[in-house]
Amino acid sequence: GGHARNREPIHAMARTLKGKVQVGGRRGNEDAFSSQRRAAPLVSIASGCSGSAARTSKPRMGQRRPTQQRDQVSVSLMGATTSPRGATTTARAQGENCQYIVAGDIGGTNARFQLWQVDKPGQRTLVFRKKYPTASFPTFIEALLEFENDCKLEVRGGGREYLKPSAAAFAAAGVVVENKFCKMTNLDWIINSEEVQQRLGWKRASVLNDFEAVGYGVLAVEEADQHVIHPAKAIPKEPKVVLGPGTGFGQAQLFWNAKHGNYTVMPSEGAHGDFGPRGEKQRGLSEFIERQKGYCELEHVCCGPGLE
Repeated sequence: GGHARNREPIHAMARTLKGKVQVGGRRGNEDAFSSQRRAAPLVSIASGCSGSAARTSKPRMGQRRPTQQRDQVSVSLMGATTSPRGATTTARAQGENCQYIVAGDIGGTNARFQLWQVDKPGQRTLVFRKKYPTASFPTFIEALLEFENDCKLEVRGGGREYLKPSAAAFAAAGVVVENKFCKMTNLDWIINSEEVQQRLGWKRASVLNDFEAVGYGVLAVEEADQHVIHPAKAIPKEPKVVLGPGTGFGQAQLFWNAKHGNYTVMPSEGAHGDFGPRGEKQRGLSEFIERQKGYCELEHVCCGPGLE
């Protein structure tokens, strides 16, 4: 049926990358990260319903946004701790086979990064996470270097050894080429996996479209995090659509893959298609935008800047 996820898209590359995407590659059998969420309103619509069904996210019952105290705030989510500087950490002893992996959600306004500790397959812990305004960094790689410096301070400050991440995956708002390269749509940044490997010395890096990550993420959303807008009977294995207005207007479609026994996500930059106005008021809006920009596409009216 129509699922929608709330909170962070980088957590979407989490439990739901099972059998679909793994760090450093397109397919894999292990889930790369653990699923958490942030309050970002994403909507997905299940087109395979006998009726019109749409769901949005709502906070889990009993979960509240943490209230800041003088020193730090405890969050009852994976035993994490949120510090006043906006970073989140989780203390855990390093195992003998400990590895670090990095997940990133790179949007037009913010870049969100997480450092995960993996001791063995299926056993992972969030070590550190932080959000960086993209306007504060001229390039993606400079923001990533800042994150690594913060990780070193956090890990070593906890009396542990900082290890170079063995792999990283970045969900980027733009067209992705061969899981290696993305020139972002609404930001003058380029994400290049080879540059990440060379500049930071990380073994593997992979890039995927941000709504490809969200598409896999909605499959992990639990019933308690769903809000039904229009009740309808969901039909198993039918297509799903994910829509998300933010700095841009992200879109993706999910189609059942019988070979893999799960959904395959097809990312889309469909929001750059022409806006199809209906009625006098919408036609007036379209003409107004055309006078300013020379044309009017869907993203001009259905995302943050468009709504403003």
